[in-house]
Amino acid sequence: MSDGNDERRAIALRAMLGVLGNRGWALDRAVLERLCELDVDLLASDVQARRGGPRNVRGVSVVALQGIIRPWPSLLSLLFGEGGGGLSIFVEDLAAALGDPDTSAVVLDIDSPGGLVDLVPETAAQIRDMRERNSKPIVAVANTFCASAAYWLASQAHEVIATPSGQVGSVGVYEIHYDESEFFAQEGVKPTIISAGDQKVDGNRFEPLNPEAAAAMQETVDDLYAMFVADVAKGRGIEPPPADGSAFGGGRCYLAQRAQKAGLVDRVATMSETIGRLGSGRAKVKQFAAPAALYAGPIPSHSTGTSEDAWDGPANEANLSNDAGEATYRRAFAWVDSDGDPDVKASYRFIHHFVSSDGTVGAASTRACSTGIGVLNGARGGTTIPSGDRQGVYNHLKRHLTDAGQEAPDLKSADDMRPPVAALEQLEELVAAARPGLNPTSVILDKVEA
Repeated sequence: MSDGNDERRAIALRAMLGVLGNRGWALDRAVLERLCELDVDLLASDVQARRGGPRNVRGVSVVALQGIIRPWPSLLSLLFGEGGGGLSIFVEDLAAALGDPDTSAVVLDIDSPGGLVDLVPETAAQIRDMRERNSKPIVAVANTFCASAAYWLASQAHEVIATPSGQVGSVGVYEIHYDESEFFAQEGVKPTIISAGDQKVDGNRFEPLNPEAAAAMQETVDDLYAMFVADVAKGRGIEPPPADGSAFGGGRCYLAQRAQKAGLVDRVATMSETIGRLGSGRAKVKQFAAPAALYAGPIPSHSTGTSEDAWDGPANEANLSNDAGEATYRRAFAWVDSDGDPDVKASYRFIHHFVSSDGTVGAASTRACSTGIGVLNGARGGTTIPSGDRQGVYNHLKRHLTDAGQEAPDLKSADDMRPPVAALEQLEELVAAARPGLNPTSVILDKVEA
């Protein structure tokens, strides 16, 4: 075969592997078998033929993101989407549009229910980077459906627009386990799984889901959801809300007007109106805060395993290397300093996860969470973090206690932590008599606020 044919065959085989890889598809068995019989050369040709690339409309480049989102060319995107390229080719098309000297702005034409999470966070980061490095506006248009992973990506544009009948949102992550053990039993089939590795076959469809596997799946979903919420906040230029399940609509989709009221989109307009506005050269786009500032302060809460074992904070913190990186630190701590470097361990406070000797972040310590809330309430000398960050840190620590079936103590208000006025006045009188010129009220309040 020629080099071109080899390339097309490689694309097709990757598409086939995408369908047959380790993913749970709700597909009829006969349909799956028919898909496997498709000629890969024909499939490869179809992928190439249907990749149209960006189209220029009155000086505005339009890049399509349509159908089920997947990282690579796939049969699903060929059958149900506009093209077969996947996110890898979408990013190439976006870069090409921004580099086109005849283009004054770029519109992302989105009609997608979302898809797999694979490469979505990485693609979101690439869109943000392109946004920050280019003067050309990048505008995402829900035309007409922009849900879940599609909104994850759309939110990274300078501006998000919904057509009047458009639907936007579904900020959430899910994973499904199918227990087919009874079905196989009725069919007289008894699968035998031969494996190595204690958790290698956790979550398989031939037996009920055990609690440990369910917890692991929930942990993965929670981690991805926290990434989703943080990325949307970063893309929209706002402080990240707690990843407690209620952020950005709590997983619901909204029609255009309600989506605008909820802050998911910036305006409601048709695709034609948007292209006309951008093509005029008079469109203005939002300016965004520096990425580091958006991730500072309280770290969004997440569900993980918990432990009531004895806790040694300094020892666990010492197990984290000084070059472990931001992602690792954010899994172990509950707060990061806005004035610090997020890749430096000293920028973090409120460690509450066990860390093994090799630096692996494990379960949350219920004792550390309770102690941390006590510090927020003034115990052990209190905390020096900004008072506005206390609630976010409290929410983070409280969630772990809730997951462990424990009730977290209430968070004291800033007023509750101030010494009573009568006691201060009495102290002032006593000190004034003994040490004229000293203001004990000022000294005490400074200590409390520190």
